[in-house]
Amino acid sequence: MKSTLPTTVIDQSLLRDLASVAATPCVSVYLPSDPVAPSGQAARIELDHRVAEAKAQLREGYGMRERAVEEFLGPITALPGGRWPVAGRGLALFRAPDVWRPIVLPGEVPAVTRVGDRFALLPLVPHLSDGGHAYVLTLSAKAVRLFRMDELGLQEVHVEALPRGVPAMARAGYGQHHDRPITRHGGDHVGRDGITGTLHGPAASDERRRELQRFLEQLDAALRPVLASETAPLVLATVEQEAGLFRQMTSYRHLTQGVVVGNPDRLRPDELHDRAWTIVTHERSADDLVVVARCQALLADGRALADPEAVLGAATDGRVRLLLVAADTPPTAETVEEAVGETLRHGGEVRSVPAGALGGAVIAELRSRA
Repeated sequence: MKSTLPTTVIDQSLLRDLASVAATPCVSVYLPSDPVAPSGQAARIELDHRVAEAKAQLREGYGMRERAVEEFLGPITALPGGRWPVAGRGLALFRAPDVWRPIVLPGEVPAVTRVGDRFALLPLVPHLSDGGHAYVLTLSAKAVRLFRMDELGLQEVHVEALPRGVPAMARAGYGQHHDRPITRHGGDHVGRDGITGTLHGPAASDERRRELQRFLEQLDAALRPVLASETAPLVLATVEQEAGLFRQMTSYRHLTQGVVVGNPDRLRPDELHDRAWTIVTHERSADDLVVVARCQALLADGRALADPEAVLGAATDGRVRLLLVAADTPPTAETVEEAVGETLRHGGEVRSVPAGALGGAVIAELRSRA
């Protein structure tokens, strides 16, 4: 039997949906490794142990009878045993009246069983995919393609009137087997793959540049409706010259500094994803440090808070715009847990930052007073 539990991208929208559940009781179960994995027997035993804990908390804390407990936890206990083929290294299970949400995580989580009036979300925070997605634009002589990307993979995006390929690149000798132009010194020249081209001095070079500029203007116009409301990073996958020109001409202001350099036609989808996503995560990590420094500077004049109790009070009042949470905050930190939920329920953003970056568990940037 194949599992129906795909790995899930954890983003602000998912956390906000879970935080908004108000029906009680709310059962949250986290497992450090997925019981549907090939080596999942030990994790299955751990799941059974966690279910037993949840049953006890439901009986003692909510006065539920045994039959009602069994029915309520039925979706969890009905998870099949054995060697289930599924990606992921952690499992989070959320159960409430009329709510059943199993989530397979890309990384490990601590073992947690929590029964309360709200779901326990703190163990999910280190797995937040910042912004959730990015884009990759591939430019080659053969094709121009736009992909939407998250940490799990790529999906091509249909773009009306998208040009088919870069004609100036084709005439400059970028082919299926080349990562850089064939060197030509004038006249007819045959490259090592038998590609022949003719150059006519500086005038031809200038004309190719103008042709490339016209092409990139057309490309930018085609992309504009698709990316108009986006702020997600866009990674270019092409040769350096075209990347530089596109950067100068595009109206999209969220290009990454890093570029997947070379002919993208030679990359498998997983290779393109790995190289592009590495650029995105590296630049987001650098941005984390900038955000931390900004929030630490705001502490001096009271526009940010670092004491967990004070942060919880501000979050409950809806005054937290951004809550930074250290990635190594233990799941037993109940004040931080509550602050996460209150921040999300009042429309704030929660962000995980590297362990040790804050000098504590949290920093909250407050909303500006009207």
